Parts: sequence; C-alpha cells; structure tokens
Amino acid sequence: MKITHKTPTPLRRSQINAARSEQLETQYHWQGHPFQTDTHSRQQIMNTAVQIMLAQALALPEQPVQYRDANNQNVEFSPQEFLQFAHTLAARGEQIYQASFREKDSL
Repeated sequence: MKITHKTPTPLRRSQINAARSEQLETQYHWQGHPFQTDTHSRQQIMNTAVQIMLAQALALPEQPVQYRDANNQNVEFSPQEFLQFAHTLAARGEQIYQASFREKDSL
C-alpha cells in the first residue's frame, strides 16, 4: 500500500506565489517588441501612462512617447497607443493575479 501526503498548504501557497511572480516578470510582447515587465518596469510604464493622462486632462499638446524595449531599442508610441499598451499590460497582470487567487482558493 502506497501512502501519499498532501503538500502542506503554506508551501503550496508559496509555490503559487513564486509562479505568479515569474509570470509577471516574463517579457510582454506588444506590436512585435518585447518589453520587460519586472516591478520597476511596470511602475515606469504606469507612471508614463499617468503623465499622458494628466497632459490630456490639462489639454496640453500631444507628443509622441519614446519607450525602450527589452532589446534596448527605442519604440515610438502615440499617446493613445501607449495608453493601450499600458492598459493591456495591466489587464495581463490582473489575469495572472486572478488565476493565482483561484488556484489558492482550490487548495
């Protein structure tokens, strides 16, 4: 008779958290360009998006946005394109978090 033991929940939760962190930091591809998605990069992308929204709210002239991809290539975005990029990146993060929450709930 083979006896198996269920992995303790705290260890399993830490594995889920580690997998989630790894997924969040996997490069994100947008319009053929790979972008870094580590915590600092995500914060910088969201800060740039907020600056664009503030400029729009203040009716300042629109200017193209330059952002460097994971290959250190400058990528030019219109303000609207950059907001769409930031939005889809945030949605991706939310999907990753929600999947990890569902997995934890099933323990």
